[in-house]
Amino acid sequence: DLRMSRGLGDVYKRQILILKPLMSVVVSPVYFISWKYIPFLLLTVVYSSLSGFLGTTYTASKKTVGIFLTTMAGAIANILFGFLFVPVFGLQGASFAGCLSFGIVLLIRLFDTRKFMPIHLDIKLTILNHLAVGLMIYLLFSDYQSIYMYLCEALLFGCLLYTSPSPRDMRRS
Repeated sequence: DLRMSRGLGDVYKRQILILKPLMSVVVSPVYFISWKYIPFLLLTVVYSSLSGFLGTTYTASKKTVGIFLTTMAGAIANILFGFLFVPVFGLQGASFAGCLSFGIVLLIRLFDTRKFMPIHLDIKLTILNHLAVGLMIYLLFSDYQSIYMYLCEALLFGCLLYTSPSPRDMRRS
């Protein structure tokens, strides 16, 4: 059951919400610009963690070739996306390429590991979360920086928390 992804997603959304204000306090002004690369790198970590979790099913079922094949698919995708995005977007292209690559590994493992164990994934909630995260990233990168933007992100985050299953719901299944 991938409801544990709720916790990772919530941590991601919280970090995106406070990213710019936190970076302005925590790092030197010289490094403040690095906030631009963090959203896709954080999403990469979420995808990596979930695909690693699913990778353990290959080990448990003694089909470790699946780990190799899905990792190779991700590596090839990362190289191809790197060639596509880095010349156009620079360092941001590299972070986006990594994010897409781990997303591909996660998707492949989601479908491939179903033959070893049942995987329940709320597709509507997953799509809603990705749309909301995309909107949060858009707001983060928008030139219009004001208290209204932060309120929008906070409201969006609150809506996502409200639609996520509670820990009590997670224990029931």
